[in-house]
Amino acid sequence: MRNFTKTLAMVVAGLSMATHPCANAEPAAGSAAFFGAPDLSEPSLSPHGDAIAMLVKNAQGHRQLVVLQTANPSKINVAASFEDADITAAQWVDETRLVFKLSSGADQGFGAQGSGLLAVDRDGSNMKMLVQRSDNIVEAGLGQWGGRMQDDIEDATRWAAAQGLADPARTCLAGSDFGGYDTLMGLARSPDLYRCGVAWSATTDMQQVLATTWVEAGDRERPYGMAALMGDVAATPERLASASPAVQAGRVTKPLLLANGLEDDPRALAATRAIRTTLLGNHVPVTAVEYLGEGHEFTTPATRIDFYEQMEAFLNANIGPAAAAARP
Repeated sequence: MRNFTKTLAMVVAGLSMATHPCANAEPAAGSAAFFGAPDLSEPSLSPHGDAIAMLVKNAQGHRQLVVLQTANPSKINVAASFEDADITAAQWVDETRLVFKLSSGADQGFGAQGSGLLAVDRDGSNMKMLVQRSDNIVEAGLGQWGGRMQDDIEDATRWAAAQGLADPARTCLAGSDFGGYDTLMGLARSPDLYRCGVAWSATTDMQQVLATTWVEAGDRERPYGMAALMGDVAATPERLASASPAVQAGRVTKPLLLANGLEDDPRALAATRAIRTTLLGNHVPVTAVEYLGEGHEFTTPATRIDFYEQMEAFLNANIGPAAAAARP
């Protein structure tokens, strides 16, 4: 094992120097070196342990996906590499194939196809774009909270049912953050399309979203600004209310599971509790769980295990085999 580790270190060092045009240049400034991407990152062992995939910088300074054999660490090949884009993450599908995330910052990587999720064989063959991301898709959603973005989800649900891929009597919405928003709005807009919903750390109050500052916004929102993201949703109080789950909660008629961390934004927590109160007042089955010490994301294993057990029980009760058999 010690010899393998030593060999691996030498191979990686050699590969980094060979693929980096400035290997012999002066070291970067301290802060730039500290915050920059490492020359080697994200090592991942294949399911059978025969190979290791990792990200290593190429000659253009972008991270490429390489695979080396554990039985012969000197045998290494480049599975995917781009001159104008970084591979930011990779994961084994099976012993021979990987999926990886490509990001060019300006979404111009992988030719004209933009950034996205791709798959490739470990020898670099059979590369395929699985999910494409482009600015056109992002911009099409600007101002469409509760509008065309919601239409897309409902259209996809109906399409899956029409194709026989989903049972319309056993379809449930689930998601966190904006996915939680979609869940709540879907149940409010189309109560006959879904049997139930699960929303955790959900975006619920559009007035609060509109008031989000640049500092509070995430990296995905900052390039646009909340006003642009919300568009005509914020044009009038009526439009804002129509796109706000906190206001539309009275239209929800199907069972709902809500979950929040008690350290999340107090405004979001209060809005979720108000939704729960509305549903209980309308005699809609609702289960609400709150986790001490958790924020917007659930980080501890105990919380995650408990939440997924809660979700499993909820889904079994509403769309599981027993629930389906009990319906007339």
